[in-house]
Amino acid sequence: MAYIQKRVRGKTTSFVVRWYDPDDTQRSESFAKRGRYDIPGTAEHYKHQIETRFAQGTYVDPDLARALLRTEVDKWVERSNTDTTRHQRLNFAKNLGRLGGTPIGEIRPSEIRDWVDQLSRGRPWRGGKPLAPNSVALQFQFLRTVLNIAVDDGILTSNPCRKVKLPPRPDGTKAATQLLTVDQVWALVEGTNQQTGCMMLISAQTGLRPSEVAGLRVCDVDFLRKKIHVVQQASHFRGKPPTARLKTRTSKRTVPLPAGVHAAISAFLTTVKRKRQDLIFRTKAGKCWTADGMGDRFRAVAEKAEVPDCFSWHDLRHFYASALIQRGASVKTVQVRLGHSSPDVTLNVYTHLWPDQDAHTRDAIEGIFTRPNGGTPVGYPRRNGALSDLEGDQKGTEAAS
Repeated sequence: MAYIQKRVRGKTTSFVVRWYDPDDTQRSESFAKRGRYDIPGTAEHYKHQIETRFAQGTYVDPDLARALLRTEVDKWVERSNTDTTRHQRLNFAKNLGRLGGTPIGEIRPSEIRDWVDQLSRGRPWRGGKPLAPNSVALQFQFLRTVLNIAVDDGILTSNPCRKVKLPPRPDGTKAATQLLTVDQVWALVEGTNQQTGCMMLISAQTGLRPSEVAGLRVCDVDFLRKKIHVVQQASHFRGKPPTARLKTRTSKRTVPLPAGVHAAISAFLTTVKRKRQDLIFRTKAGKCWTADGMGDRFRAVAEKAEVPDCFSWHDLRHFYASALIQRGASVKTVQVRLGHSSPDVTLNVYTHLWPDQDAHTRDAIEGIFTRPNGGTPVGYPRRNGALSDLEGDQKGTEAAS
């Protein structure tokens, strides 16, 4: 148990709370006033907190809990495995605001709610510029991860994020009316130069992400077996190699090579000099395309082709997914072709595009229970001449009346 020791040095009196932690190490904390258990900032109040935590099994080392959130986030950034992950975590570290200077053991749900509000309504540290709802959700997810690590390390007893509710996020699904039409896709492909048109056709007919298209090498296209091997993507980080690892493990995949894409790539390669290990597509400066550069190019082509500005390069990928679904592809097939990490990701975006199965279900059941003469039975079918349950109930009712 904790106890309080009065200490007098000259004219200065202090009160020292002493206790032993679970490792049998003596700890202490000094206060100017003895106070009472219900007066924060006093020795009695601190002693009461220590004893309560021991009793509830929620005790943590106060020295560890004094570490600033920013310090723990910096450690998390250093553990990044890829450039993309490091970039995202560094961006999170820049969006901590005043919360970053708070000791990790003193972070309260109310402070996290205030931080989320600042992200949504306007960040003071970024001139009042807010983040989109999806970006706010990502930043909150990162904070929850860092605090979960603190819980695992024994710095915290529980994660304060669990009591915080995020603002509603916009619907991420794509309605049928929000998808590119075949005519719009052809207007984009035919409304630009050969290289850009070929890149757009690849996304529309294979579902590759923009960065995956930019990262394609000549050796990644198997013209004989009509397949594309997706093994890398373009990097958008300055000072880094032009290509990088894929987004997830399941992003590494092989997709069928349609005849149209086969012909487009073949025709384009006859106009340029490329070695087997070279990237197929390059900018005018001879550099690797980036997703941002492709996005800018798409908007310019879309404006010229009179395609609504609500679409982006990524909508060519949505077009591919919707085409597979309309042709009866299963969830698993669509997931594998798109390189999603799990079927759940595919369903979250495209579940509403799968055909309604109500009619199919009715036909299947009615087909099983239809009598040989074509009639649909009432109640259960007869067995060995016995009446069905419903018919028996009806005759019993008639006899009683």
